[in-house]
Amino acid sequence: MMNYWAGMLAEVPATLQRLIARSQRISLPRRCGATERHLRLRQALCHARTVRATYAALDPQAQAALQTLRSRRGGITPSELQTHYGQVRSWRQMERDPRPQSVSERLVLLGWLLPRPATPRHPAHYLVPPEVRRWMPQPLCLPSGRNVATAAPVPVLRVTTTILLACAEQPLPMCADGSLRAVTLRHVLPRLAPITLDELGPLVRWLLPLLRDQGLVAQHGTGCVLMPAGQRFLAQSLSEQRARLEAAWLQSPRPDSWIRPFLPDRHGIDWPLLRRRLCSWVEALPAGVLLDTTLLYDQLAATLGPLADAHTHGFRYVQRVPWQRRRAATIFQAALAGPLTWLGYISWPVEADHTRRHCVRGTIAQPADQCWQYGTAGQLYIPHTSSHAALLHLLPFAHWQAADEVETHYLLTPASIAHGISAGWGVDRLWQVLDEQLGPAPAGWRAGLEDATPVVQIEATVVLRAASPALLDRATAQPSVRRHLTTRVAPGVALVAPEEVTPLVRALERHGIATERSARVSAPAPVPLTEGECGILALAYAFYREHAPSAVASHLAPELEQQLQAGLTPALQQALGLTLADDTVAMHVASNGTECRGSKPRPEPRMAEAEIRCRLQMALSRGQPVALLYEKGGAGQLEERLVQPLTLQEQAGSTYLRAYCYLRQAERTFRIDRMHQLSPRPRTGRGVAHRPG
Repeated sequence: MMNYWAGMLAEVPATLQRLIARSQRISLPRRCGATERHLRLRQALCHARTVRATYAALDPQAQAALQTLRSRRGGITPSELQTHYGQVRSWRQMERDPRPQSVSERLVLLGWLLPRPATPRHPAHYLVPPEVRRWMPQPLCLPSGRNVATAAPVPVLRVTTTILLACAEQPLPMCADGSLRAVTLRHVLPRLAPITLDELGPLVRWLLPLLRDQGLVAQHGTGCVLMPAGQRFLAQSLSEQRARLEAAWLQSPRPDSWIRPFLPDRHGIDWPLLRRRLCSWVEALPAGVLLDTTLLYDQLAATLGPLADAHTHGFRYVQRVPWQRRRAATIFQAALAGPLTWLGYISWPVEADHTRRHCVRGTIAQPADQCWQYGTAGQLYIPHTSSHAALLHLLPFAHWQAADEVETHYLLTPASIAHGISAGWGVDRLWQVLDEQLGPAPAGWRAGLEDATPVVQIEATVVLRAASPALLDRATAQPSVRRHLTTRVAPGVALVAPEEVTPLVRALERHGIATERSARVSAPAPVPLTEGECGILALAYAFYREHAPSAVASHLAPELEQQLQAGLTPALQQALGLTLADDTVAMHVASNGTECRGSKPRPEPRMAEAEIRCRLQMALSRGQPVALLYEKGGAGQLEERLVQPLTLQEQAGSTYLRAYCYLRQAERTFRIDRMHQLSPRPRTGRGVAHRPG
């Protein structure tokens, strides 16, 4: 296809070509010919991606002028151009001062508005090239829908608060991959009414990694617990909470869970840039207008360019648009229904057929901080938009009762208050929080609640029973025994504090009274080891038995190894035998620093230097690694090294081996006269690490 823009650039004066190159920072060689100058201008300017990027950097006045000029296919006369967009100075004046003085000069120096000579049918005029008109983003023209005055809710704030408060009550059970279990979601779901389970699952899978990244929650064992940062998060305002969660999402380097089903190949994507682009696309939509989601992508792509390009896929080489139109539209619609809805950018009006075809870009306004309210006796109404920092002091004493779109209901009962006191919480803090948040309670609201004080004190103690009351009387007659007893509850029976048991036993023994302790409660049966754990321990046992110091290895129980191997399948037993039979593997493990510090290689007679040279020459020719028994520092300390020989060098009357050492993971030099033993090792990918470079 013919490039009309390049032809128009070739026809403009050479002075204007140099001005365009100077303005656009296009390098031109000295005494550059017309052909070379035109080629460089064409290579730098005549690209669709260059037009879109340059257009996005223009000021709104220049963009509006281009949109007007693109519709004038016959061009614009110099007089009209001067009237509407300012004067274009002569080329000589522009050479003296290349800074554009008007919108017209700005477009001319971009190479987007070029002068055309007069013809018999057309006077002289300025014209926007056809390629620029075609590649320029089109103005966003959406079908006019009815106005819907609505403020978009922010589901992520309510779900985050609910999860943090639920973690404060008790750890939430989690799966091995760090996600919440289905039973946990069903436990939390009633507190988020009217959100359904189908809506809650994707939101929690997307939100939980962000909460862990921010340090608000953490996985402790198999449960999700609230961290101190989560308590500080609840004390922030709603706008600060939303900004923090949005920033965590924008900066996360991992792909989101909602995009994985639509994008099998996620290699090389700049996720923060893609998320910022999604937000900028939504911010370009008019607020409060009903929009058809099936048409949004095509209209936004025509205005803002494709959703994915070389910038979003900046970590890999891109030759064409990474995503086809169908995939990009599907991902954009999934983003509308996913994180953009959860963060409050998009809301979905209720339609007759209960489908999500039309959406509204809502205005994210600062919600008013509503106050708590008293209900019936012992009942509290806490709005979702209120501060939840004080709620942490209420949770130990209150039971969750119900929730709706506006508020959550909590109930105080004598049983719930007694439960909080038994857990170690002070009831005075409860009444202080209620007075701060609600003021004085209505008459009769605290009826029966303030009487819930502890009446039973449970202490751990030890019971001492003597064979006869006379024996206890004889023992307590001694002050050294009597001071360790708490009280005598019956003849021959006394109570002892747990910390006084040991000194009491010593005191009784000094007076010739033997003690006998009752059997302790048996510990629960240990969890049996899995096959993989048995294999790992059996391999570690065999290696430790081989390389541990003799004083330690003599105390190893052979039946332990037999028990470990008995728990292996035949396939694992065969693999373990092959691994232990491979000397290179054991040598490689030792070379990676797992050897015992106190172990010493087995003493063997020193090999002749001539034989060591011969074996080194053979290993060099075959490319084999060798195992050295090397005298480190010449101080008599021997250590084993696995090396890959590179070359032999003669320096100052000594022979040196230059080799790659697998222990140090680098090249090292070894003296031949300090080598005590040398044995070649087979070339195998399992035991020999790959040498870099």
